Amino acid sequence: MKMKLLGIALAIGVELGQAQTGTAVRPEFEVASIKPSKPGARGFSAHSNPGGFTASNASLLILISMAYQVKNYQLSATPSWLNAEKFDVVAKAPPHTPWDQLMPMLRTLLLDRFRLAVHRELKALPGYALVVAKTGFKLHQSTVAEESGVEKPLFTGRRGDLSTERITVAQIAEALARELNCPVSDMTGIQGVFELHLQWIPENNQIMKKPGEDGDVLAPTERADGPVIFTALQEQLGLKLEARKVPVEIIVIDHVDKAPSEN
Repeated sequence: MKMKLLGIALAIGVELGQAQTGTAVRPEFEVASIKPSKPGARGFSAHSNPGGFTASNASLLILISMAYQVKNYQLSATPSWLNAEKFDVVAKAPPHTPWDQLMPMLRTLLLDRFRLAVHRELKALPGYALVVAKTGFKLHQSTVAEESGVEKPLFTGRRGDLSTERITVAQIAEALARELNCPVSDMTGIQGVFELHLQWIPENNQIMKKPGEDGDVLAPTERADGPVIFTALQEQLGLKLEARKVPVEIIVIDHVDKAPSEN
């Protein structure tokens, strides 16, 4: 099924920060501290722990991307300074709060301390449609039961290797978007949970674009030492990436302060 986007992007919602009504509980940390990182600090880290969430040497761009669980290309109207200043965050939450519950708390923290205001839009961006190749779909149904505790894709952690016992095709598209740093939309229509074993030779620059305003995305040329990801998808999974504009939800930044309010 094709989705047509006409004219400018369609605004589909206003994010956290407007007045709330009803009995909905505002997600927030029990207590949180945001301080500028030490000058000259290198590297970045962010993780959950039994007591909450911490981040070190994190730019606002990274924190906003994490809080809304989007990739950089899904952020629009970003000020040029958004990646310049770095911050350390220490936030307390109820013990063993899962990541997907910590991120709404981080959104609230950014709203309160940086007066962050955003809204969401749907836009057509240059990217890829994931479709079934002419060779036919080759993935096998997963034999690992959901109740076994394998609830999310468990990848090997190595670039050039995506392997897991349980994954949907939509999750494959998400993994490819992370690998290519480019929108990938699942247009296969395939439902179900599958085993995945995909291996390829990583490229430093997977995405190349034509000059001009169309921003068409092209696959890199073949390598002599093994298949690039585009070839591996077709040969090993029976899937294909077709360059086209695809619908992507965008977070538009309406306002954000350069420095946080006092802890």
